[in-house]
Amino acid sequence: MIMNRFDKIFFILLLTISLTISLPIRINAIVTVSAFTVFAILIVSLGNFSREFIKSPVFNLLAIQFILLLIGLLYTSDIEKGMSDVERSSFILAYLIISQYPLKKMTVSYLILAFAAGCFSITFYGLYYALFVLTGGQQKQVFELGHTYFADIILIHPLYLSIYFIFIFFFLLETARTKKLMLTNLSLAGIGVALISITGIIFFLRSQMSLITFAMLLVMYTIIILKRRAWLVTFILFTIALLVFLLDQNRVTTFFDTYGKNVSTALDQRFSVWQGTIEGIKTAPFFGAGTGGEQQLINEGYAKTGYQEGIDNSYNAHNQYLQFMARNGILELGCFLTLLIYSFRQSLKMPNYTFLMFNMSVTLIMFTESFLDVQRGIVFFYFFLCAFIYLPYESTTQPLKDV
Repeated sequence: MIMNRFDKIFFILLLTISLTISLPIRINAIVTVSAFTVFAILIVSLGNFSREFIKSPVFNLLAIQFILLLIGLLYTSDIEKGMSDVERSSFILAYLIISQYPLKKMTVSYLILAFAAGCFSITFYGLYYALFVLTGGQQKQVFELGHTYFADIILIHPLYLSIYFIFIFFFLLETARTKKLMLTNLSLAGIGVALISITGIIFFLRSQMSLITFAMLLVMYTIIILKRRAWLVTFILFTIALLVFLLDQNRVTTFFDTYGKNVSTALDQRFSVWQGTIEGIKTAPFFGAGTGGEQQLINEGYAKTGYQEGIDNSYNAHNQYLQFMARNGILELGCFLTLLIYSFRQSLKMPNYTFLMFNMSVTLIMFTESFLDVQRGIVFFYFFLCAFIYLPYESTTQPLKDV
């Protein structure tokens, strides 16, 4: 009876965390810390703590990553910023609670559905606010331009909300593909409406990189469905094409440029940002600037390349791989790449392609954004990484043994 109650509590805690990922950061932080505290007390009091999870590759890689952050505090030039980095990254360890009590009835699907409910709720709230609270020119800007004019209402950058919805899109697409014989016509129609709505939201938010990622993933998904063995080569070629596109400052105007440029010119600055960041990294390639000191190192690189705008606005690397190098050098980048490779390998053992599409979307977006340098990215990536690794995924398809 006690364990049944414990199961229910843990089930509710995980659903609540997932539901709040897209909500204001403070809400998600309070929920996660509270859930972790309650769970820790229960698991210790019931004697359910298992040391087996310490042997897990994910636990070891995340622990090493966190230890590197702590070591980086010893030589950083900005201890206050470093402590903030450590605080945000502590969510990584908190989400390992999933590994301690893997409920048979708790699946990744339940968590994604709760996450989707949170994303749709915050979006509908924003639309309601724009329709019935804003007036005149403000309302016109929201519905004509979208992007931050809308996203500022709900306190989330349009890129992160777009990536969240892209993840939900492929989850629903996979649900329809793998369970179409089990779903009613009404359920399939509901999924169809949701897919169309998500596509509309992504275009409404006008995040240039999200639009590019969405288009690439749709092509990748089609290739995966038609010919599984070609996915890796195609993904690498697409990644190279993306980098060439971003680095070509004289590229022919594209839909992504013209549609997104109405509200943002972010992609046009990537070359200058990366060039300055690389110059900064050259001064400390092995150990970086220390946890919290990476911005000073990056600014020094901007000074060398003459990119004054980067210094004035303290632009981060806008590339998570370079951000890791700038922070704690090759060690932190190597640790993360090992984790990413392991995540991809595990996704190929899953009964459908949702985890694989999740990995692809995050991998691509990290080429242009320091995605794991902010709480929005950290809680999204590491929570669902732990969920996919430690919890079952309910599906009717077979594992991808032939990939």
